[in-house]
Amino acid sequence: MGDWLADMAKWDLYGTLTYDPKRCRLIPGRRDGERSMPGMDVVKAHAFRWLRQGPVAVGRPVTAAVVGIERHKSGWPHMHTLVKFPAGVQKGDLAGMGQAWYREHGFAKLELPRSRDDVAIYVAKYVSKDIDVGDLIFFRCRDLVDAKARA
Repeated sequence: MGDWLADMAKWDLYGTLTYDPKRCRLIPGRRDGERSMPGMDVVKAHAFRWLRQGPVAVGRPVTAAVVGIERHKSGWPHMHTLVKFPAGVQKGDLAGMGQAWYREHGFAKLELPRSRDDVAIYVAKYVSKDIDVGDLIFFRCRDLVDAKARA
């Protein structure tokens, strides 16, 4: 799967999005301040919102993205993502996309891939990890797959 996703596009950034439990909802009726861990449907909704709001911050759309959702050993969810922009990465893309996640949910560590192999290794290690208990989101990837099929 790592090679397939790495070959799907020339990905412009990759990274990890995590939740800060202190920013999550308090559990009603709990006096100890325990926070509610987001469920899979909520995490997916947050991923799609980030893929729509991040581009507003950078002033241009995301062409395509792949987001792998998994859980830490603690049970808290986090995401690994690959993102492609229409004209490649530009100044401010990492900061803008990172801030779009950070403002709402927690921490974003986004990086520029140095090579196709960086992406393949990242995908093989993280995006497809524990897919049986996580999830994988393909955002606007149909055009990429269709273009490959036509080539």
